[in-house]
Amino acid sequence: KSLVFLASIPALRRYPLALFARGWFQRHQVAPLSRWVIRRRVAGVLAVSSATGQALASWGVDPARVHVVYNMFDFDTVRALSAAGLHAPVPHGDRRCRVLMPAGLLRTKGQHTAIAAAARLKAAGRDFVMWLAGDTGIGDVTGYPERLRTQIAAAGLEDHVFMLGWRPDVYALMAAATAVILPTHTEGFPRAVTEALLLEKPVVATPVGGVVDVVRDGETGLLVPVEDDAALADRLLALDDRPEWAAQLARQGAA
Repeated sequence: KSLVFLASIPALRRYPLALFARGWFQRHQVAPLSRWVIRRRVAGVLAVSSATGQALASWGVDPARVHVVYNMFDFDTVRALSAAGLHAPVPHGDRRCRVLMPAGLLRTKGQHTAIAAAARLKAAGRDFVMWLAGDTGIGDVTGYPERLRTQIAAAGLEDHVFMLGWRPDVYALMAAATAVILPTHTEGFPRAVTEALLLEKPVVATPVGGVVDVVRDGETGLLVPVEDDAALADRLLALDDRPEWAAQLARQGAA
């Protein structure tokens, strides 16, 4: 909206416009007027991942005007905060398999897929806990969190899956987990995945958007199809069965 507003003011047309494209920017995610403005009026686009840059180019943005600039964070700060300890206790932190999903409670992030995978882990008789760390935005009216609670209860997972809400100690949660997952449908650049890799945690994610910039399947992490809870559960079982392999993936991801 801001971009369209700026582009429509004649007095501002002598000034170059730059856009920071922080999402995936698939064609269906951007309104036609916004696409036209980006193609015709924007002098340069800073894409948050190579996938975002490719998406922009696919609907007509001159690739020469697209520059990939990844989200940045300080490695030492992330490591220090991960070692600072948990802000509050978490349920069943002593279980062998501890899965963390750090993401806002949105359907496009895929918490329902994570819960369905948890049901498969329970059916396999695994000693595990799954922490969903994240909350909805203010004024959310989707009802998605309540549907997740209903799904957890219906699957009898009250002693396995816990919705922790927003946590200020997400790095310490990553340190406490044995695996980090992100079964998302769309992603500009997966900061949480990158931070988990930095902290040497094996990651299972979906190959969408900027995820593939940092996760190479079987080398720096594991990739599963979107909405495929069976594949997600299989990868988590494999990580639990093969701790040495999981540790090797984590080391390669960190490197």
